[in-house]
Parts: sequence; C-alpha cells; structure tokens
Amino acid sequence: MKLSAFLGYVKGVVRPAAILSQYTSKFEHCAADVLGNEEGFANVRGDPGGRTWYGVTERYQPVYFHRMMMANTDEERRGISRECLYAEYWVPLRCEKWPIRLAYRLVDFGYLAGVGTAVKALQRACNEHRGTMLVVDGVLGRVTAAVVMDLSLRYERNLMGWFGYWCGAYLHGAKHPSGALWGWGQRLETPENPHRIGG
Repeated sequence: MKLSAFLGYVKGVVRPAAILSQYTSKFEHCAADVLGNEEGFANVRGDPGGRTWYGVTERYQPVYFHRMMMANTDEERRGISRECLYAEYWVPLRCEKWPIRLAYRLVDFGYLAGVGTAVKALQRACNEHRGTMLVVDGVLGRVTAAVVMDLSLRYERNLMGWFGYWCGAYLHGAKHPSGALWGWGQRLETPENPHRIGG
C-alpha cells in the first residue's frame, strides 16, 4: 500500500473516536439539519460524485464511502456521515468560529459543492461590502477569516444574503442533474428552523 493511501485509510478509519469526543452543540444542531436533507443510498445519473450514502460520495470521499459499504446498519452509516461532515467540512471551514446561522449555511453548501467552492462564494459575498477586496481563491486564510468575522458580527444578514446569492450563481452554472439543482436551491432559499439553529 502506498503511503498516501495508508494515510487516507488512517484518516478515515482510525480517527473517529477522537472526532466523536470533539462534537460541540453548535455542530450537533447544524449536522442535524444538513444531514437531515440526505437520504440513504443514491445513484443519480449524471451526479459528478457518483454513488452516495447519506451525502458521502464515492468519488470525493472514497474512504468514508468504503466504510459506508462495509457498515451493517443505517445507524452506523449515519454516524460515518457525521464524521465526514465534521472532519472534511466543519473543521476546514472553521464553522465553530462563525455565528451559528452562517456556520449552518456555510457547511451545508460546502457539503454540497466542496470546501473551496463554499469559501469562494463566501469571499465574493464579503467583497459585496464597500471597500472589501478579498482575493477569491477558495482559501480560508487569516485575512479572509478576519473579514468574515468582522462582517458576520456587524452585518450578518447582509453577508448571508450575498452568500446565498453567490451560492445560487454557482448552482446555476454547475453541471449537475436538474433534480439535484432544484433541491439544492430550495435548501439554500428555505430559512432554517429558528428553534433548531440558534433561534
């Protein structure tokens, strides 16, 4: 086994116990909504991710997907999807730092379109504020993080509105099955339940 493959195996199989102990109430709230939109097994023709289990794609998350295939129950598979959401999206997108409504929108779109795409949409949303000129590179570095924090604290609704706009622009131009696009857009446009997400 090549070193890269071994590290990928370790990343997807050995880490879960440590990950489970790190879940926060904010993550639990957001994960319930994000993963609540995902069904069990799906194999939609034209989906760039290929086969999926609870949103975990065979193409983009092969280690987690393999664990899904080896799991014996849906409860195990739901646990794997939560591990994937946390390790591959929640942490890289620094969602614990942001107000819960923005964290939810960001991790939801990241889970759908990828971390880099979600960060680019966030950077474009920030640039709608007069005087902000972030480089749209999909990297959530120190400068981007500082701007997001500032704008999310002062203009959260405005920032979320523009983030939704740029998410929609991406979805409009993306090559995905029409049914998936319709569902994605509906998720972004429908306000989350305030009793579950920071209300």
